[in-house]
Amino acid sequence: MQALNTPKKIDEIEHEMSAEFSTSLPSKITESFSLVQTTDIRQTIEEAAILFGSGQTVAARELLSAAITRPAPKSDEHLAWRMLLELHEFKGDQAAFEQHALSYAERFETSPPPWQ
Repeated sequence: MQALNTPKKIDEIEHEMSAEFSTSLPSKITESFSLVQTTDIRQTIEEAAILFGSGQTVAARELLSAAITRPAPKSDEHLAWRMLLELHEFKGDQAAFEQHALSYAERFETSPPPWQ
């Protein structure tokens, strides 16, 4: 008798699991995608800082320039923009600074940091 009920119980459990999985899937995918975006830009920021620290400012600028074009949490994106502007300033590239400063103002609807 118990052997006959086992396949039925397995089917019921599988049905419940698949129903639970299908209802929670979109939010899980969104959460995972958001986590990947956060991790991605934070990792990029860290890599840019390491590159800058080792004297590879051109590579750091390229990395940050690419990072600001991808969707990311606002606070992380803001940090990437500020780092990029500081790198332009550090290298004395006022033209690139002003170009990115204008884009910064459009993106965040606020004044960019001033050229020092």
